Amino acid sequence: MPTTTYKVAPASPILASSLLGNELSASSDQTRPDAVSKQSNEWDLRLDIENGLFPTSASSSEHHIFRPGTVIGFSRLRGRSPEGNEDEFVGEVSIITLILYKTNSQAQTRTRAYIIYPLHNAIFAPAKLLSSLLSRSEPTQTEPTQQAPPISRSEAINLLDSVQLFPVFDFAGAVDAISEVSERLHKIRDDRQENENRNETENQQTVVVITGLDTLTEAVIRSSNAVRGTAVLMSTLRKITQLSLLRRAYTSVLLVNTSGVGPSLSVHQHSNQIQSQAHRENETHHARDDGSSIQSMFYTNAPLFPSLMMKTLDQGVDTHLLVSISDLSMEMHGRSVAVPVVEVIKDRVGCGLGRWCVRNKKGAK
Repeated sequence: MPTTTYKVAPASPILASSLLGNELSASSDQTRPDAVSKQSNEWDLRLDIENGLFPTSASSSEHHIFRPGTVIGFSRLRGRSPEGNEDEFVGEVSIITLILYKTNSQAQTRTRAYIIYPLHNAIFAPAKLLSSLLSRSEPTQTEPTQQAPPISRSEAINLLDSVQLFPVFDFAGAVDAISEVSERLHKIRDDRQENENRNETENQQTVVVITGLDTLTEAVIRSSNAVRGTAVLMSTLRKITQLSLLRRAYTSVLLVNTSGVGPSLSVHQHSNQIQSQAHRENETHHARDDGSSIQSMFYTNAPLFPSLMMKTLDQGVDTHLLVSISDLSMEMHGRSVAVPVVEVIKDRVGCGLGRWCVRNKKGAK
């Protein structure tokens, strides 16, 4: 009697290790801890910050967070500063300063940086940038015991000579500054094409920092309405995306938000009020959203982008980093400690979502 092809029998149990290849199953136990250690360190964001915007080696640039040709957003969590000094709590300035320094020190050619910022916000004022550069002296990731050599005042001023500031008063001024920077990048690209025809190569790296665009948009909304504010913001974000694609391999755009993300709640409010507000916002959020909203690993009580303007602003960035204060528990001491952290809450051009590190006043630690 022929055997039916539909005869079903339970499969015999086998070991999972037998499914691996011979070269994998025969690997010694001495090499496995190294692989586990390498995988366990992939979440750490410190190396990306230390390598700067334009890493020199191809291996480090493959999974690098700060990729050229993309728009990188920096935001802080609103209402999480213990001292209430929200402006000073914007830790992006120290991180960006460290990135700019690493970019200038590693590049063979001079890096040109353009910083567009509101005149009423002093986080990117010349004195602030100079003090941030002079204060950097921290252990490196590869050699924690070795201090990175501090730079002198003349070296810091030399770095700032390649930084051009565009202080603006309002949203229209920011748009004009973005257009002016775009024209300059067009000229650099045309000059580079002429140099290539002459067999001359000059790959000048460019960093464009746009700060306070969210605050300027809120001013437009207050003077008109949310629809108009969101419309002009969306148009400007398209210009910023086009700006990042000019000389794509040598241009990085950093978008620094100053008003903060998350609900407008103070950390000193009563916990019951926070929980009830978060519960209402979560219900509204789940009712409107399809479940693909962006969340933080360290703060999950409420959505990070509750308004249309904030959601539009997030849609204009490719990689989004969040700076916040997290209450991390210390198992050895049995207590909770407020720790400043930097985490990747969005990465649509790579696989860096969820990576994070602890930062200090000088960048990342």
